[in-house]
Amino acid sequence: MPHLTNRHVRREVNAAARELEGGSHPSQLMNAVCECGRGGCFERFQLVVSAFDEAVATEGWFLVASGHEPHDDRPVRREAGYSFVGPQASKAQLSDLRPGLAGID
Repeated sequence: MPHLTNRHVRREVNAAARELEGGSHPSQLMNAVCECGRGGCFERFQLVVSAFDEAVATEGWFLVASGHEPHDDRPVRREAGYSFVGPQASKAQLSDLRPGLAGID
């Protein structure tokens, strides 16, 4: 699955951007590259450092530009300009993991 490799490379790029731009302040804005995994996608968006940290801390979650949600992932939460995506999960599983996020259809 080449998109998984692309995702992980982009995650590393975003981790480096987090360190350079965000430092240790959770509310600091940082620039990120879409982690959708599509070859040739370099869509950029901004988010706060704490949102990036949340995606990194949650196994299987990636950050993608709005409209770049891969068909094999479920949007877990949408924000302005980007979405958190993760493996297909039921609403009950999402409620258990992140209270308040299961309302996404």
